[in-house]
Amino acid sequence: MGDTQGLSEQDVGAVTSAFNAFVEWFGSNSFEVLSQEEQLVSEAHRYGGTPDAIAKDGKGRIVLLDWKTSNAVYADYIWQLGAYRILWNENHPEMPLTGGSHLCRFAKEKGDFAHHFFPNIDEAEEGFLLMRRLYDVDKELKKRC
Repeated sequence: MGDTQGLSEQDVGAVTSAFNAFVEWFGSNSFEVLSQEEQLVSEAHRYGGTPDAIAKDGKGRIVLLDWKTSNAVYADYIWQLGAYRILWNENHPEMPLTGGSHLCRFAKEKGDFAHHFFPNIDEAEEGFLLMRRLYDVDKELKKRC
């Protein structure tokens, strides 16, 4: 685990609890990490991002792994997963994502760990691209004001 200097004993306990739960979950899924924190750019859609990890799961599928430190899961997280999927597949057509997306949430206060698996988020990919297009339209309209 990382540096816990400056944390209270209670916080160290919470961090340790969440980390140990994650390690158990990660190991039970036989993930093999293929890429970590790779900065990617979409030339086609003009945006960039840095997925936390891409891995091969125990069934041989290529999956997206994303970590969040929050006390809840928000819809924005799924939009982001969709954006990362587009980025990865555009930049790595030889190794497309063939499995789902895993969202791992580490609670800030109690040290809980939660895993959410999304086998298919095509609508998040489509929705993200619509929002990306809307960003451009908004930018053009603002020039007219």
